[in-house]
Amino acid sequence: MAECYEGDAASAQGTTVSWGGDDLGMLTSVQVRAGRAQLVDVTSVNATVVGSGTNSRVLREVGVASVEPASISLTAYSTGISVSQNDRGDTRLLDVRGDGWFYNGNAILMDYNLTANVGGFVTISMEFQFTGG
Repeated sequence: MAECYEGDAASAQGTTVSWGGDDLGMLTSVQVRAGRAQLVDVTSVNATVVGSGTNSRVLREVGVASVEPASISLTAYSTGISVSQNDRGDTRLLDVRGDGWFYNGNAILMDYNLTANVGGFVTISMEFQFTGG
């Protein structure tokens, strides 16, 4: 089993995000979901058969048909970014940068939520879908 020491792990402290050049605030969390690969059956007529009689089965062969684009969910303390209902569905350059890593590309704003609690900070949660290609 591999060992991981505190000094080996990358810190999320200082991770920044911008969309269309606008800073989205001080991040409290970000989650990148890599796109899932869709498979297609490419089993040939000469495929390997395992077992015999009623217990026989063909070992399927698969190939990649397509890969869905990645998506990102984030939550930040709002710094006054102006986001309206008209921004949903808009495509802009999304740039997320952390300590030794980054993720960027054209992304569609799928949804957002603004939360303001009395005595607390205003937070904004946003979901983006990369356009792919």
